[in-house]
Amino acid sequence: MIAYILAGGKGSRLEPWHAPKCLLPINGRPIIDRLLDHLKESIESVVVCVGYRASDVTGALRENILDFDQFAFSDAGKDATMIERLLHAKPVERALVCYGDELADVDIQELLKDHKRSKAFMTMTTYRERLPFGVYHEGKIIEGKEVSVNIGFAVVEPQAWKYAEGCSGLSDFFNKLTWCVDGQSSVNVYEHTGRRATINNPSDIAKAEEMFK
Repeated sequence: MIAYILAGGKGSRLEPWHAPKCLLPINGRPIIDRLLDHLKESIESVVVCVGYRASDVTGALRENILDFDQFAFSDAGKDATMIERLLHAKPVERALVCYGDELADVDIQELLKDHKRSKAFMTMTTYRERLPFGVYHEGKIIEGKEVSVNIGFAVVEPQAWKYAEGCSGLSDFFNKLTWCVDGQSSVNVYEHTGRRATINNPSDIAKAEEMFK
């Protein structure tokens, strides 16, 4: 199985940080460096799908290349969507798709076992989190509502990619597969219960650094 890492984002909400979001350091180590370190125990081949300031990402990851049997970069351009980046990389076998700016200690072997049991075209990993604000639901404002959020770590079968055309991101792709694959177990969800941190603004950095020393 090949891991495809989406590493083309700008991180525009993280000003004054202006480099690619995947290179944001958490306790001195870039997010994508931590992700690759986590993957190397289970994955032999990696394709990093770059975009914004691609040369910064390729330059920063030169040392990681030695950790995998095969390591490549794919550049669909800085304005490409997530799905355009993935289709440009031309996956032809079972793929693990990861967000390059997401930190989570997902058990890759358990994820793969769950995916194989499901016989799905795609398995998306989710994480339950409590929203820090009120949500309108069935006539009431509910505080602290729990929701399952998409954190990537998606296992995708090769026959699924023909349905990806016209989609923008993994969530869009997942939703399309729920109705367009006749007579098949098209999608599956694997719930991650371990550590997870996403960095969308500067205030999230301290939380991530506390969680991932």
